[in-house]
Amino acid sequence: KEEKEKREKEAEAARQTELQEQREKEEKEKEQKEQNEREAQEAASASASPSAPAAAPPSAEEENPPVSSSSSSSSGLTAADVERMTVVVLKEELKKRNEKTAGKKAELQQRLLQCLGLS
Repeated sequence: KEEKEKREKEAEAARQTELQEQREKEEKEKEQKEQNEREAQEAASASASPSAPAAAPPSAEEENPPVSSSSSSSSGLTAADVERMTVVVLKEELKKRNEKTAGKKAELQQRLLQCLGLS
């Protein structure tokens, strides 16, 4: 009987640990999503207002030249904005437009540019 109680306590402790880890994972995902949304809004507002401060230099992964950075879609996004977006933000933007969200970063960028009429 004591052995059974011990196993039950261990199982319950394992379940509690698993639940806590799941909560922490969900919280991190929520924070990351919020950060990505803020970055997307900043990118959109930076492209909409000419007096906005210059964006940070692109990382090595994002150094592809913009297709047509002087063009702006009705959503206010430019090709340069699309080039700077992370995969998560690209997928969010495509999802907003009911577009397919599967594929590599370059495919997502091209799909969003086409959707925005910038390619």
